[in-house]
Amino acid sequence: MLRLLFPDASDKLIAAAYLHDALEDTTATKASLTADGLPADVIDWIEQVTREGDTDYQTWIEDLCQKGAIEAVMVKYADNRLNRATMFRLEPDHARLIKRYDKAGTTLEERLRKNFGTSS
Repeated sequence: MLRLLFPDASDKLIAAAYLHDALEDTTATKASLTADGLPADVIDWIEQVTREGDTDYQTWIEDLCQKGAIEAVMVKYADNRLNRATMFRLEPDHARLIKRYDKAGTTLEERLRKNFGTSS
């Protein structure tokens, strides 16, 4: 999805996209990613798109858009769009998720427009 949305994305950004949930959904840690040889900027982007436990989703998205690296925003936007496109197979509560992902997607798009000057 990242490559589709951002055809010029670097290999490092693609790596961050593939591993965006590693710290959230696996036993991986920053130390283990470092030991595996991942570059520091890739690990930083992964950390930025890792939401802590009970943090409100939209508040976290807004914080990412205000303080995060544009690369992390790109990774999260691609994740958001993929989730939006595939949620019907995975989640019975579509209305809640449509609202969640659409609102987050709009926030992420606003940051991307500010950075790139166009819609993505």
